Amino acid sequence: MNQTQNINVQLIDRPNPPVRISFNESEIAALAESIREKGILVPLLVRPGGERFEVIDGDCRLEAAARLRLREVPCVVRNTNDSETHVLRLLANLDRNDPDPVSEAVYIAKAITSEVITFDEICKQLRRGADWVNNRLAIAAMPEFMQDALRKKELTLGVALALQDLPTDDLKYTWMSSAVQTGMTVRTAQDSVRDHLNLMERVAAGECPVPAPETYI
Repeated sequence: MNQTQNINVQLIDRPNPPVRISFNESEIAALAESIREKGILVPLLVRPGGERFEVIDGDCRLEAAARLRLREVPCVVRNTNDSETHVLRLLANLDRNDPDPVSEAVYIAKAITSEVITFDEICKQLRRGADWVNNRLAIAAMPEFMQDALRKKELTLGVALALQDLPTDDLKYTWMSSAVQTGMTVRTAQDSVRDHLNLMERVAAGECPVPAPETYI
């Protein structure tokens, strides 16, 4: 059974890299108020690193505690390697009511690129299919304006993934703006992108003239 111990907030570092790129201010404010009234009900999960500790799960609780100027927070200390730490962080993120797919995607891409965990290990440990992981890698590769639209929920994940197949960022921005304004469905986005790519192949082969820009969408 894991033992809980109180650890000085000044000795605990944020996850590196964090699963969440930025904090939701309203969420942190609500969490801080809850901690002020009831304390921290769920201990942070941390791993030791020399004389300090790194958060595995509980980044928001640590931030709220720091803003409340708490001296100590309850923690469960677990010795984990980098691969195990990545998995635990991702599992914790999936358990949230409203996970951020962009932060999650960037985290997964960094984890795989740094070679501390493989594509297949993520599929196995998270119990997710290859398509799910590939979609996260596609999100991580999207231009920032598409990632921002996903974070703000102006663009659905399915539509964003379809638009990612467009060849240039300029096209992606134009189509994304149209999708946000019209409420484009996933099926419409997929069909439109496929038709556009087929048309561009015909243009490249000299089978038809270059269409006017306004006909691209």
